[in-house]
Amino acid sequence: MLFCALASVKAAPRGAAERLAESAGLHRRRDAQNARQPRTRFETRIIKGIKAPWTTAEHQRRTRRADAQVRILKERRKKPATRRHAAANCLLGSLRDFEHTT
Repeated sequence: MLFCALASVKAAPRGAAERLAESAGLHRRRDAQNARQPRTRFETRIIKGIKAPWTTAEHQRRTRRADAQVRILKERRKKPATRRHAAANCLLGSLRDFEHTT
């Protein structure tokens, strides 16, 4: 009688951990030794229902803004003359095209 009660108490945490893991979508079966090991960060986040940061819209918005900022800074880093030459070449090219058409 006493032995049965002890056995059920001992087996309960393992079952609870497995049920919790299954409900969280972690279908990996854990044996008695594994059940005593602490959960990983990711398992805890899944169980709590916390999404990974890179899936959130706010994170995606921030990274998009950061990427745009990097592009702007790269453009600014070019020498002003280079930008002017590019504009001048573009203008000359369009003038040449215009000459050929007339």
